Amino acid sequence: MPLRTPSDPWPQWLGDIIKGNYEHLDSLIEQFDLEHYPLRPTLEDALESVKPNCKPERELEKASRAVDFGFSSKVPLASEALHVIPDVPKKAHNGFLKLEAVKALAVSNKAHFLLRRFDARNPKWKPSRPGALDLYSGSRRHAKALLRRGAPWVLFFDSKHGDGHDLLDAAVRARVGNAVRNGCFATGAAGPPCSFFSSAVTPPVRNPCYPQGVPWASEAMKEKMAIGNSHSLWLASLVKGSRRYMMWWIENPDSSGLWRMPECVQLGKCMFLFRVDCCRYGTPYRKRTRFMTNIPHLKCDPILCKRDHVHTVLRGTHPSGRLWTQVAEPYPFPPSDHLAMAAAIDCNWHPEVRVDVDSIPRRQCVC
Repeated sequence: MPLRTPSDPWPQWLGDIIKGNYEHLDSLIEQFDLEHYPLRPTLEDALESVKPNCKPERELEKASRAVDFGFSSKVPLASEALHVIPDVPKKAHNGFLKLEAVKALAVSNKAHFLLRRFDARNPKWKPSRPGALDLYSGSRRHAKALLRRGAPWVLFFDSKHGDGHDLLDAAVRARVGNAVRNGCFATGAAGPPCSFFSSAVTPPVRNPCYPQGVPWASEAMKEKMAIGNSHSLWLASLVKGSRRYMMWWIENPDSSGLWRMPECVQLGKCMFLFRVDCCRYGTPYRKRTRFMTNIPHLKCDPILCKRDHVHTVLRGTHPSGRLWTQVAEPYPFPPSDHLAMAAAIDCNWHPEVRVDVDSIPRRQCVC
């Protein structure tokens, strides 16, 4: 049976692309403000993609060694298409903090620190060695797991924990930035609130053409998006400036609009990409989560669902009376411990061990 004729004529820009001419398409993109850069690759882009790394060969070999977490050594990179070698910081030393670092931490209230029992009972306690930073800590499961795995202390921030924790406050941001610049931390973690970047909002308010928010959104939604954009810009700037001497991971749902933010796209060119399905750790829901990290022991294959079970959809109410989305908001215990162990090994806080996800004891993830 013959096919019907096309409903629309063949566009000129498509024919030009086939011939290798992108000028017409670029002019259309600029005319309708669809993007801020042309699709045709520039000479600078090509040179950047093959820019040699100036680190010594032995250091690169050591930094890029595959780590055995029970998976193959293939490494998914955020920069895979550009073939950029991610920045991997050297293993943290166990030396003492410099005087400037101690002063930078002295401005933080002791209530902002998560300490070991002995240190928590000591009224004269002061940090003497590099610790960990946990931003947007929420239930603090990751911070507690870091302590169990050998971290000397953890400085945490989340607006849920009262005054002095609001990461939108310029004074708090300055305090955190000063501590990071002075080398107070060996590792850091951050999971910005996913509600600011959710892809479930209907109608959508973020898309690939407008990652920072569509111009036709309501005023209330624009205010919410502006808060999310502020978190993204500040966090990306903080991580970018310290990634060569501090190990980080940034977390959000795999479908989150955070990963399309321009500053996060640029940061991803020098970090690893690590994906996890929470059901692999024993939760009834899947909740695929993405981590952007430079922690060498998270340099492994994604830990995804084996597709041998049925997932609970995060909709409606849990038997405990809470919404399923609220139940799934904090990190489950097993992945929190997995992330903490990876960071602790590379910070020399914990001996190197082999971790098999399928052998991790399942714990109740609803508290």
